[in-house]
Amino acid sequence: MVVEVQVMMKELVHFFGDSVLKTVIQSCIDKVRPVRFGEHLNLYELEVTAYSSGYCLGSANWMIDCGGEKISIVSSSSTVQNIHPLPFDETVLINADVIILSDLRDKDGARFETILIEIGNCVANTLKNKGNVLFPCTMNGIIFDIIGFLSQHLRAVGLRGIPFYAVSPIAEESLKYSNICGELMCTERQQKMYLPDNPMHHQDMIEQSLLYYASRADSSLREKYQEPCVVFAGHPSLRSGATINFIRK
Repeated sequence: MVVEVQVMMKELVHFFGDSVLKTVIQSCIDKVRPVRFGEHLNLYELEVTAYSSGYCLGSANWMIDCGGEKISIVSSSSTVQNIHPLPFDETVLINADVIILSDLRDKDGARFETILIEIGNCVANTLKNKGNVLFPCTMNGIIFDIIGFLSQHLRAVGLRGIPFYAVSPIAEESLKYSNICGELMCTERQQKMYLPDNPMHHQDMIEQSLLYYASRADSSLREKYQEPCVVFAGHPSLRSGATINFIRK
């Protein structure tokens, strides 16, 4: 958790400047307390417990016990199987008197695996036609699963050696940190922590020089940049960050 806070700090300073704001932000972050899933916290007269939401590494839903009544707060969550975070923990809903839900979305009926295959086919067709692929995104969550899936999918369709690039102020920290958060991963990936194997496929790609990371699209990236390629860069809005450089290119 300490490393995760440091990563967040670096991203904030990058956008807002290394000035007085850095001191103010650091003062706030120093007060952050790491919490483990299932750990009971006593806050005044309340008992608060975090449960995995299955959305990304460390994402949580909360149960608040008010001394007789239980309130469940369910934020961004995922019940998708076979992705890297710990699965959604339904314990947060048991015996709840009140459930507060946020980030609700209509279910379109498409299975996650089907969506991944569609993405993979689209990426493969673009690369075969000598095009490049840009994913405007933040460097966390489901992006780690997409990177791993695409690498394996492209290899399966005969597109070997296609370089991937992750461009973000927190790209290096995010990629490396996600590979060591064993306690926050699903059981299958936790088991790999005890084997001579990387739990996250993107670490294998880095070691094989198939995935490169850079804090921004500058000269350091141009030295490694080759086409056709797949790029993951922020910001999803396409109005800021490295995506602007790649769109102009």
